Amino acid sequence: SGLGLGQSSHPLLGAAVSLPDSDTVLLTGRLSVQTHPWLAEHRVAGTILVPGTALIELAIHAGDQAGYGTLQELAIEAPLVLPEQGAVVLRVTVDESTQVVSIYSRPADGDASWTRHAHGTVSAQVTGVPTDLTVWPPAGGESLDVDGLYDVLADAGLGYGSVFQGVRAAWRAGDEVFAEVELPDGTGVTGFGLHPALFDAALHAIALGGVVDTAGSGPWLPFAWSGVNLYATDASVLRVRLTPAGIGAVSVLASDAAGAPVLSVESLVLRPLESARLSPVQDALFGLEWAEVATASIWDGDWTTVDDDFDGRVPAVVVVPSLVDSAVGVVRSAREAVAAALALVQRWVGEDRFGESLLVFLTAGSGPADAAVQGLVRSAQTENPGRFVLLDLGAAPVTSELLGVALGSGEPELVLRDGRWLAPRLVRVVASPVSVPADGTVLITGGTGALGALLARHLVVEHGLRSLVLTSRRGLDAPGAEGLVAELSALGAVVRVAACDVSDREAVAGLLGGIADLRGVVHTAGVLDDGLVTSLSSERLGVVFGPKVDAAYYLHELTVGRDLDMFVVFSSAAGVLGSGGQGNYAAANSFLDELIRQRNAVGLVGTSLAWGLWEQADGMGGDVHRAGVAGLTETDGLRLFDAGWVQGGLVVPMRLDLAALRRTPGEIPHLFRSLVRVSGRRAARRTAGGWVERLLAMPSGDRAEIVLTLVRTAVAEVLDYAGP
Repeated sequence: SGLGLGQSSHPLLGAAVSLPDSDTVLLTGRLSVQTHPWLAEHRVAGTILVPGTALIELAIHAGDQAGYGTLQELAIEAPLVLPEQGAVVLRVTVDESTQVVSIYSRPADGDASWTRHAHGTVSAQVTGVPTDLTVWPPAGGESLDVDGLYDVLADAGLGYGSVFQGVRAAWRAGDEVFAEVELPDGTGVTGFGLHPALFDAALHAIALGGVVDTAGSGPWLPFAWSGVNLYATDASVLRVRLTPAGIGAVSVLASDAAGAPVLSVESLVLRPLESARLSPVQDALFGLEWAEVATASIWDGDWTTVDDDFDGRVPAVVVVPSLVDSAVGVVRSAREAVAAALALVQRWVGEDRFGESLLVFLTAGSGPADAAVQGLVRSAQTENPGRFVLLDLGAAPVTSELLGVALGSGEPELVLRDGRWLAPRLVRVVASPVSVPADGTVLITGGTGALGALLARHLVVEHGLRSLVLTSRRGLDAPGAEGLVAELSALGAVVRVAACDVSDREAVAGLLGGIADLRGVVHTAGVLDDGLVTSLSSERLGVVFGPKVDAAYYLHELTVGRDLDMFVVFSSAAGVLGSGGQGNYAAANSFLDELIRQRNAVGLVGTSLAWGLWEQADGMGGDVHRAGVAGLTETDGLRLFDAGWVQGGLVVPMRLDLAALRRTPGEIPHLFRSLVRVSGRRAARRTAGGWVERLLAMPSGDRAEIVLTLVRTAVAEVLDYAGP
């Protein structure tokens, strides 16, 4: 009420809003496993899914607010998935004139579009009270064994925690099934019409058979409801009767412990749910698009191309032509170009006389070597804001006019195409996972490492893959390798661990030559050697480039003629975002991203998964640490692999906390501006002059402490500490 909203008085909804000049009633809410932990006990194929009975509960409550007591019908259009971290916000609307009820959600931490999960109608028509269930147990009923019911449901992909495991007894009489269900002691029911966990448990006896034929692919879940009436509230125990109501349908009658009616459903149609629809792509899978940007401001200053001598005054802008030598091999040209770019970057940040000048790197956008330079510079930009710009003019020569427009935009990276200035922006990817090919052999480089082994288990257990070749430098002598082989072999897979240095072309050729039925390649191998750009060297570039760049290129080059279903490289968001302290790693992964783009351009399969942070400490994907980026659980990561690899091109699986990005001091990074809307307004100054002028105006005895606090605060922000 303090915010001008009406109180909802429902445990799943926070507020009610009456809209002026409209017949619509709007209810809002916010759901997460932190605020509603019992929801985490309802899982389908391992994913937290808000039960369909909760959507019924929301629709009935919304109808009550509009004066309609009967839920005439409700179709569930999309599953409502809850993330392991974060929340979703709800919108439930009822149009009093049309009697239409709709339920929507979207992630709480961004500006994503709304997903409609359910749509139906409410009615004021009061149906007759059904017969009661006072005779209990049912006369002539055959007792059914319910001890293994939840094991059966778990095998079908339906995982229920204790609050949902409510079936206590069951009987069959003719073609009907009866059940007694109960909530655990202490489960709060106040505010609910019918607690969704109790209502859901009332449907579990369907799995005992005889009511609905649920054979075939599953799991089976509620799809369409009709004629839903609630007669009593605050129930914690139910007597339930389930009656066949057509193909794949059942009618439901539930009463309280005395047999008096609590709820009836004329018809509930069930359908098998494809696990693909449970993908977390709605809030953790991103792509890169090039968006046209306004170029109203024009920079007007002196500039020159790079010169080793720079005698006298350094101009405001120095332009570096493409450093790539196309006359040498792709791998060598990438190493040499990045080494040359590194030398320039180190000179620019290391010599005081360049402190006011801007270094603009021109790239041709035509190959992995240029992309590697871009990755290095993006990290340098993160470490040294305002000192470097990436510019791709295509075939156009650099001129004062073009340079002026580009720099006037304020964008750290721009390309010019067909007269339009384009800047990179992250956008959400909506995708449905597909199965990995189960026939043939899949090669996983780094297959005995943390992520490689995790992926190998996933492909065998979840996708039925039966032939794997895993590489590591030490082969079976690698830590955990023998145990992994034994584990996967026990699951029916044929697994070979090959000792192979994948940065050696001849070794890779020999490895591939020994896999006659190769159908897929997943390149997870990689090495970290983190350090600020000022501390990097050609040798440290080589440490990272060998297992990442060289290996990826040799795998690409040596499989061009093979009939592959998948060619996936594990890249890093460091190359896309720019990650401070990881210039060499960002360069290597940007090479991979462009290599995949070139494969796609000539009709070859390929996906670069530019992973964000993983929660596991030793995961190669867990290398992007910045405000607004949260860790992926192993479960999330594997589902994102399933959803992402089939997309082709560059895909960024990453858990973003967009609310944290909004709270971060300063401007929203340009790359996120399609995800986080900004007004473009700046904060007004409270005093004239800059920080130095204000410092000079303070008593001299206070200045040292003020400067110390400033430095500690800035360093704490860079290190992502809670405070100075």
